[in-house]
Amino acid sequence: MKRAGRLSVALVAFAAITATAKATDVDWKMYSGVLVLGAEICFYDAKSAVRTPEKLLRVWTKCLSRKDLDSVDVDKDFDGKISKNVARKMQDGYRPPIGMVEDIDFDHAFVVAMYEEIANLSGIQPRASIFYEFNCPQKIMRELSIDLPANGQRGSKNTPSNWRHVPPEGNAASLVKILCR
Repeated sequence: MKRAGRLSVALVAFAAITATAKATDVDWKMYSGVLVLGAEICFYDAKSAVRTPEKLLRVWTKCLSRKDLDSVDVDKDFDGKISKNVARKMQDGYRPPIGMVEDIDFDHAFVVAMYEEIANLSGIQPRASIFYEFNCPQKIMRELSIDLPANGQRGSKNTPSNWRHVPPEGNAASLVKILCR
């Protein structure tokens, strides 16, 4: 009986560690909210942002439907981890990176942190996923991989696009302001 009890405790602990490890594989940070195919919120994965030996910056992004984000019950879904994580972050003085490009108050920062945690933990299907490459000093960019819905089906392109200048406003400009410091 004691061995079975220890085994149960060990399995529960292993499951908790595994779930936590899975959740920490990504760290989605909000960088934009756009109106494309309906209201969307876009995120970049802070953990996947890397600088190449050529000093280029590569980062994965995804855009999620605001409706899907708002449908998550942050207090009940995922055993309340979303609201707990957001409360801890805010108590620790968390400032979302989007605050570098937009003036946000505490209430807005709270909502952004909530969306980021939902993006981290939920399995919401992205409306778009793009793997970008930036040359920060020259302020040019290209897409290395794109996954977008087309005619009701998902479609991908894995051929790098041509280099082009980052526009002064919009999603790419926000990413440059946040990541190319």
